[in-house]
Amino acid sequence: MSNPIPLDGAKCIQSSQYSNEYPASNAVTGDAKFSHTKEDSEAYWECDLGKKFEIHRVEIANRLDGQCHQRLSNFMVLISEKPFKSSSLKDARNVAGWHHHQQQHQKDFQFQVPKIKGRYLRVQLVGKNYLHFSRIAVFGSGDKKSSADKQAVRSLPGNPGRLDTFHTNSNKELVRINCDGKLWNSSVIHSSQIKVDSEPFPLVGFNNARIDVFWRSDDNCIYDTYSFNNGASWTTSKLGGQNKVQSDPVGMAAPGKIECYWASSGNIYTTRWNGNSWVDALIGGEGIHKKSSLSAVTGYQPNRIDIFWKSKDKSIYSTWWNGSKWTDSKIGGNGNAKSSPVGISGFQQGRLDVFWRGKDNCLWDTWWNGNSWQDSKVGGNGRVGGDKPSPVVGFRPNRIDVFWKGKDKTVWQTLWDGSWKEFQVGGKSGSVASDVVAHSGFQNDRLDIFWRGKDGCAHCTQWAGVVWADHKIF
Repeated sequence: MSNPIPLDGAKCIQSSQYSNEYPASNAVTGDAKFSHTKEDSEAYWECDLGKKFEIHRVEIANRLDGQCHQRLSNFMVLISEKPFKSSSLKDARNVAGWHHHQQQHQKDFQFQVPKIKGRYLRVQLVGKNYLHFSRIAVFGSGDKKSSADKQAVRSLPGNPGRLDTFHTNSNKELVRINCDGKLWNSSVIHSSQIKVDSEPFPLVGFNNARIDVFWRSDDNCIYDTYSFNNGASWTTSKLGGQNKVQSDPVGMAAPGKIECYWASSGNIYTTRWNGNSWVDALIGGEGIHKKSSLSAVTGYQPNRIDIFWKSKDKSIYSTWWNGSKWTDSKIGGNGNAKSSPVGISGFQQGRLDVFWRGKDNCLWDTWWNGNSWQDSKVGGNGRVGGDKPSPVVGFRPNRIDVFWKGKDKTVWQTLWDGSWKEFQVGGKSGSVASDVVAHSGFQNDRLDIFWRGKDGCAHCTQWAGVVWADHKIF
């Protein structure tokens, strides 16, 4: 079945811009204007559809004022699964999975495509001229969803005044989406034959101006895509994992210290930097559930790390470092845990909170009161879905906010400000496909809740001091 592929909000570029009045985006916004380049050699217009589709048809509406429509002739339409990395028409043809040469100008064009899979669309002149048209439309059907379409969008913690998120796209590339305070920008920061096969885990703190993003490859090893210059350029390195990593990685970083944690065959391992090289080591986790995610928490006490996980008997455990050794401890759940746990420190001095979904589809908190661990049901009322709730502290004094995906595929908030309260805050059309990830600290009185939509795109449910609002960011 062939349907219009939504282009509103798609990233469009062109070889040049005739003036500020004629950006590349004019060709997809549906207003009365058109896209327009300067008089370039092999001028081109290009669009990133956001993910792969099976494309059946491309339609182009020409500019009709005066005799300018005659310029749209002797051009090619090209479709590719991979990005066009060159302005050369020859190079673009080599990358394209399908292309068509149109020699004559006409009022409108309709190109039938032999159901080719593609994400990138380019219209390019064969010679030198201005390139302009008023509208382009693409028809087809969605490609089979990859596992990445249900993976969460991870935000970078501990970086006030800055908002960086990372996710894996349907091509199993690592994507960074960042906000400069006004606009969202998207860029692929890792793309190679080594595919990303997990949710990424971003962190800062190892060195000044450095960002590290841990991920599991499709050959079950641990990789780090990192930047020394606050994201201006990126490098990818293989760290370890010995082809046996089975979970999404998590990590911690402090000045001069950085570690990654992952699960394999019923145990938990660390891949850590020893000052000279990366080293793998078994640290505990015997009896971890094969589908459990990990949650790493620091800051509770000096030189202490807690790795929380769900066991095979559906209880909650911590593998914790006391400064000299790792120890496994059962802390709660007692056979009632349905989801993986997510821990957080900082709500109150001397307190740790670990949130999880119970078999009753309610939200539970296993918390350390300074002397012992205690289980408490805090909300959800049978509505909790997903595998990992997302807590944040510090948004307001003496307050903890926990966000979670509901069984109704919307975004919910359970908060403590003296008593537990609960609200539905976003995704109200039932469009949430992934777990949600909460972020505070970007701006005063602001919370950002990131999630992957059913459309495969990254979305944000945002509180900016007045009301909650949903936004598609890329």
